[in-house]
Amino acid sequence: MDGFVVTVQGEEVTLQTAGALAQRLDLSPLQEFLNFITNPSVATILLTLGSVGLIAEIYNPGTFIPGTIGLISLLLGLYALGQLDANFAGLALVLLGILLFIAEAFTPTFGALALGGAASFIFGSALLFDAPGLAVPWVTILSMTALMGGFTLFAGGKALAAQRRPPITGREALIGSTATVRTLFDEQGRGSVHTAGEMWNATLADGSPLPAVGDRVTIEGRQGYTLVVRKA
Repeated sequence: MDGFVVTVQGEEVTLQTAGALAQRLDLSPLQEFLNFITNPSVATILLTLGSVGLIAEIYNPGTFIPGTIGLISLLLGLYALGQLDANFAGLALVLLGILLFIAEAFTPTFGALALGGAASFIFGSALLFDAPGLAVPWVTILSMTALMGGFTLFAGGKALAAQRRPPITGREALIGSTATVRTLFDEQGRGSVHTAGEMWNATLADGSPLPAVGDRVTIEGRQGYTLVVRKA
C-alpha cells in the first residue's frame, strides 16, 4: 500500500507505509463462532434444526431438550440472517413453510400442508439472499426440505395412529373387554364381576345365558356404576 493515493474528506493523501509495523490480530473464539454461523448454508441449517426441534417439543412436550436446542438454533439462525442482510420476502416464505410443516404435524392432511410447506421453504431459501456469492446451495436447500418434510410426515403419522388407536383407559376401554364372575347372578340377572383390578356390579344383557362363578363374561355396555355383560 506504500505510495497508494486515497481520498480523505475530499483531499488526496498518499500513504507512506514502508516502515509501518505489521501486527496480526486473530479473531476471538466468540468471533470465530459468529463468523462461522454467518454463512448462508449454516444459517439455513440452523433454521431447519430449530424448526424440527420446536415441532418435536410441541409433539411430545415435557422433555424440554429438543425445544431448548430448537429455540437456540432458531435464534442463532435469525441472528445470522440479520448479519447477512436477508431478503424479507425470502424470510417470510421460509417462516411460512415452517408454519405449514408444524400445521401438518398436528392436523394431518395426508401431505397437502407438507407439500405447500416444502414449496414455500424451497422458494424462500432460494430468494433469501440477493448479494452475489451468498446464495444457499441447492444441495443444502433440498436436503433441509427433505429433513423437515420427512420429520413432519413421521410426526403426523404418529398423531393419526394415536387418534385411531382404541382407548385403553376410561369408560370406552371397558366396552368389549372381558371380566370374571365373582358372585352368582340372581333371578333378575344381577351380580358382580372383576375386571382391570376392580370389582363392578353387573347385570346380564338380554338373552345372555346365566354364568357361573369363575366364568368369563364380555362387557357390552355400562349403566352408571353397573356393567352390562354377556356370557362369553
